[in-house]
Amino acid sequence: MRHTNETWTKEYDFKSNFKYCLDKGKEGEEYTRKILNGDFKIETKVDFLCKDTGNVFIEYKSRGKDSGIKVTTADFWNFVLPESNDTYPLIIFIHINKLKKLVEDKKYKTVVGGDNKTSVGYLIPKEDIIKLNK
Repeated sequence: MRHTNETWTKEYDFKSNFKYCLDKGKEGEEYTRKILNGDFKIETKVDFLCKDTGNVFIEYKSRGKDSGIKVTTADFWNFVLPESNDTYPLIIFIHINKLKKLVEDKKYKTVVGGDNKTSVGYLIPKEDIIKLNK
């Protein structure tokens, strides 16, 4: 967004301060280091159908028992969403509390899926997952 004198505020002046930006950058680097070094438990989900359907499948039951999002002990879910066979996938880390809140707040369609269609899960638009990180 391009700012004019009317839209520029003191908050922007503060955020363009080098020391503030440096401190925030270091916070982001430390957070990333913790994720990559295994300081958090991460569960990775690869959804190959997302590129065709635009939806992500989040399992909550399998073979008649709670599973997936209902039983995970992970701190984060890492969604790997391939765009095609020859491009890099979209990779999204979502804190599990945000993901659980999304599922609780919105009533998503549930469908049968997974291995041999033995699982039940929420069908969530990819855009809703992406928005959680904003």
